[in-house]
Amino acid sequence: EALTAAESALKIKASDPVALNARALALYGMKDYDGAVAAYDKLFLVQTNRMDAYCNQGYAYLQLENFEKSVVSYDYCTKMDPLNFMNWNYMGLAYMGAGKYDRALYAYDQATSITVTNATVWNNKGRALSALNRPSDALQCYYKALGIDPNYNDAQMNKESVMNKQQVVNYSGTITPVPTISRIGTFFT
Repeated sequence: EALTAAESALKIKASDPVALNARALALYGMKDYDGAVAAYDKLFLVQTNRMDAYCNQGYAYLQLENFEKSVVSYDYCTKMDPLNFMNWNYMGLAYMGAGKYDRALYAYDQATSITVTNATVWNNKGRALSALNRPSDALQCYYKALGIDPNYNDAQMNKESVMNKQQVVNYSGTITPVPTISRIGTFFT
């Protein structure tokens, strides 16, 4: 219904930013992420200062696994609202998807500087640290996530995965001695 109403409004005035945003938001809500991305692009031709639109477009790109474009949208989004920790979290996810773990860590650092009480952010920060081969730091993040939400299964599994990789196996036993004959006798080495 919202999409139909937005389409009707756009027939009256094709460049109305309210109607363009309503259309994009309706497509976004319907999980038509391709349509939402295109609709937000049309909105940005008319109105460029819509933080919520950039954030929604970033999330749509994230769902489409177009990580580079998601980062661009979240860059606008976080510049307009630098205190929204979840926008930094999603930017981190976009960087993780693009394989840019150091940049993802920066985004998660921003998120954890805003709030320390979100288990999802701590878990994701741990994932970035793990990808950067920093298992001890990753474990600290997983412990923080579990301290906030003891039933957080992803954090528990990530913690166990890092702990399993850190285990060192020591083998003990004896080597079969080899007789060595010398001028003064036989030695076993």
